[in-house]
Amino acid sequence: MAIQTVGYAGGYLQGGGHGPLAGIYGMGADQVLAWEVVTADGEFRVANPEKNADLYWALKGGGPSTFAAVVSVTVKTFPEVPVAGVSFDVNSTHTDQAGIMKAFRKLHSMSNDFAQKGMFGYFELGPGPGRLHVQPIMGPRMTQKEVDAVTKPLFDYLKAEKIPYNSFTREFPTWYEFYMDVFEPELGGNSVVGGRLFTTKDIAEHNDAIVDSYAVAIQPEPNLTGFSIGHIVNPGFGNPEADNAIASYWRNASCFTVNNVFLDGNESWAEKKRREVILTDITDGGMRKAAPNSGVYVNEVSLFCIE
Repeated sequence: MAIQTVGYAGGYLQGGGHGPLAGIYGMGADQVLAWEVVTADGEFRVANPEKNADLYWALKGGGPSTFAAVVSVTVKTFPEVPVAGVSFDVNSTHTDQAGIMKAFRKLHSMSNDFAQKGMFGYFELGPGPGRLHVQPIMGPRMTQKEVDAVTKPLFDYLKAEKIPYNSFTREFPTWYEFYMDVFEPELGGNSVVGGRLFTTKDIAEHNDAIVDSYAVAIQPEPNLTGFSIGHIVNPGFGNPEADNAIASYWRNASCFTVNNVFLDGNESWAEKKRREVILTDITDGGMRKAAPNSGVYVNEVSLFCIE
């Protein structure tokens, strides 16, 4: 059977594990009760709060395949919850780049409000300057009426600014049904990849500068295409105090983005290295400058540093 995501016990839990329900439950690694592992000395060990507690702590977010080979893991489970959400698109078929970026500026400015209500948002800005795709902004344990009330300022703004958009809403009695109906595979392709995690403080104080850095990220040069994949979520709302190896700044986050500078696969090595520098110094560099209280996001929280 094909697996369309990272491994659960490896990349996901050992990496920290963010997801659409992190706003109500916290990170995936927060839910681990015990590990069964084989350590580098060839010994089988159980790691839990009472036995090998330091190893238990480190495996929860310290990085996949870093401390031991995981044989099995025991985690908390939760009952199904009702979920409602809204999705929308703004694209160059109906408006110009200025309209798209105005819509995105408003969306990003509301990240703190969404995340601090336990909600989740997923957006794609790009590829290039002609597309904003948001699918979805969702509220676990919320009705469609409640989600509509929270998102009303966003859509009122789009209407007032005469920014055309397409949208649809969904409401399901379970998270599983919502996920299967609404969520899509992420766009992919050859690229050099970076990213940034934005704290609530930076979004509150520097949102305009952050959005301006996104505008550069999606087209760092006139003939070079970028693509940003964003997630609006605050694991600290769902679980503000967790004792594990996940970087503490995740508890104060409201949004993170995965940045891409595309490759077609036929570039010379020199050109690939040049695009790597563009990603580091221009794409991610602009976001570092715009969000001084934030940090680097790489993948499943496995690598994180404060600069």
